[in-house]
Amino acid sequence: MFRASRSQRVENDRYVLWKVRLFALGAALALAGMAWTVRWLVWAGIAALAAGLALRLLPSQD
Repeated sequence: MFRASRSQRVENDRYVLWKVRLFALGAALALAGMAWTVRWLVWAGIAALAAGLALRLLPSQD
């Protein structure tokens, strides 16, 4: 069975920019929420991270 190299998989992933954006946003929100002890901000960060994780389930271009 043919396995694509890492660079080929990244090139075929049309959601990679959104994954990176959601990770950065989620991490920033969660860290800000922890620093300021704002619970809803932490949960908003976790939701953004979960959305980025959910993008992994979408099919990539072939």
